[in-house]
Amino acid sequence: MLRRAPFYRQFLKKCCNGHRNQSNQTTSSNQTTSSNEAHYIEDWQKSCVKANSFYEKHAEERTYFYTSDLLGRLFLEETSPKNIATSLKSDIFLDFFHKQIQRNDTHKHLDYPYYSPCGLEHNYIRPADVAIVFHDLQDRSLIFGGSLQQEFEPNELAFSPNTGRFYHRLFGTKMAKAKSKLQKEGTQFGLLKSTLSQFIAEEVELDNDGQFVLNGRPIPHLPPSQESTDWGLPPLTSST
Repeated sequence: MLRRAPFYRQFLKKCCNGHRNQSNQTTSSNQTTSSNEAHYIEDWQKSCVKANSFYEKHAEERTYFYTSDLLGRLFLEETSPKNIATSLKSDIFLDFFHKQIQRNDTHKHLDYPYYSPCGLEHNYIRPADVAIVFHDLQDRSLIFGGSLQQEFEPNELAFSPNTGRFYHRLFGTKMAKAKSKLQKEGTQFGLLKSTLSQFIAEEVELDNDGQFVLNGRPIPHLPPSQESTDWGLPPLTSST
């Protein structure tokens, strides 16, 4: 009987092949959602934008507002449209920004669950899901921000029946610089970008209870305390 290769080897192989095949495609090819869901996400992003006077007033106080999408791209909240061309791209900035992310305990702007201080600047974030989005996989490490890394470990995956998305626990030495502030405030998981989740979905099986199983081990559900229900993009229903 043929034995299945270790999961991480298949995962790495598929990721590498996927990146090579997609390297010459346009931005829209990276969006794996259907047209209806793409419009749904865009409408939600627009609904979060406030009047220009709000941003202008707070900019005088060096206070800025950001959002991140399900692909891990970071934007100033007032930016329109939101796409790869208008996203923030400097790896240095993105790494510093993500290292500073913590839960918003400033008692201000409570509709923004995360906060990233930068000297005298106050940066508030309302992500479409959680604050950390793993957007790539390189040498057995998940990548987030610009070039920050998290060891990839299949046993640290979780699945949310609420969002239909896969997540990975924040842990390990590579995460040490970025995880402490988030974990201190209770954030334990980062979101996997849809292209990475697709590779996982191809490997999992369903048990008799309807739970995902990977290499004989059930993938636990994301703890309710880690859900983005209070601020994130609401799940797209069939009636939407």
